[in-house]
Amino acid sequence: MSLTAAERIILHISEHWRVADAVAELTQKGIAEGSGVRRSHVPRNLKKLTVEGFIDPVEGRMGGHGRKVNYYKITEAGLRMARELRKSLLSQTVMHAGKETTVGEVATQFGLTALAAVLKVDESGTFHPPTMALQVLSGLIERDADMAFLKKWAREGGPVMVVYGAVGMGKTALGRALISHHRGSHVWIDITDDEDMTTLLSDLVRVLGIAAKDDDAQGAAVEEIKSRGILVVIDGYNKVSEDVVDFLSNTVSRLTGYPGKILVLAQEQTPSYCRFYGRNEVAKGDVWEHRIKGLSVQGCKKMLGAERIDEEALKRIYLLTKGTPLYLDLIRRGDAAELLRRSRFTAAEIRLLLYSKDVSSRQ
Repeated sequence: MSLTAAERIILHISEHWRVADAVAELTQKGIAEGSGVRRSHVPRNLKKLTVEGFIDPVEGRMGGHGRKVNYYKITEAGLRMARELRKSLLSQTVMHAGKETTVGEVATQFGLTALAAVLKVDESGTFHPPTMALQVLSGLIERDADMAFLKKWAREGGPVMVVYGAVGMGKTALGRALISHHRGSHVWIDITDDEDMTTLLSDLVRVLGIAAKDDDAQGAAVEEIKSRGILVVIDGYNKVSEDVVDFLSNTVSRLTGYPGKILVLAQEQTPSYCRFYGRNEVAKGDVWEHRIKGLSVQGCKKMLGAERIDEEALKRIYLLTKGTPLYLDLIRRGDAAELLRRSRFTAAEIRLLLYSKDVSSRQ
């Protein structure tokens, strides 16, 4: 599994093709660190790749301000080359935990890019996992079991996971926790009710870098997710158009057996006609389902940050909010206006909730 210095560099730079301004990862120092190529060998390889038309040297400012620095952007030709390299790498065989597997499988399991996974393979062809891959963001309360299930899916599950939960239950927080230290490529797509395929595809084309002129942009998007082992998170799934349902339904079978994955964060009340899979896909393990529920009474107490709250007042808050993290956070902050906007509580109920939060135990 030998990669030339130039191939390592082109793979590294391709991971940052969406970056508009100068970033440290695209400077010579960042390229050396990210590609595993000696710093002294980087300049001549960058010159070679520039002459061949795979990258362009650019001058810009970090974050749009400060002194100008030299950095490197990938060209269309370079992106095509990187995709072919990545596709080849993901199918190559390695040993891990005494078993034969592929680069794509270990990359998915540990949230690595193809290049990062290859750099963890020694001369004997054995993959050595990083000490840290997916971690949980701090601040999540009573979500250990939920996170364990998501991480199990990320390691060994089928191509699609659908997490259901009521509004404010914490689906987005779980999704962000999963990718917080995901070292592979990931894409986050926010959708709205009545989303159609034109809008969804436009977002995918933009973030995946698929040429808008592609005759089969949907197919190209799926191929990109497959070949690069991308984790796609679709948040806010509820009422969508029929063409979005059809696209996701077809994508389930097309991703089966490949490292790319899709996490769908869906409203509990998502109508049945927007369900893009059936019991057969669940039984085969192609689609995993998970439902998240509200916090316990003690979880509510922790979320409110009210150690001395009166037990009856706490129980009242728990019964009214059903342990919904969003509502509890707004109560903790005393944000009556946002509670009124984001919930179905009446003004009187909101006053009662905010009052109850401040009732201290007599003990």
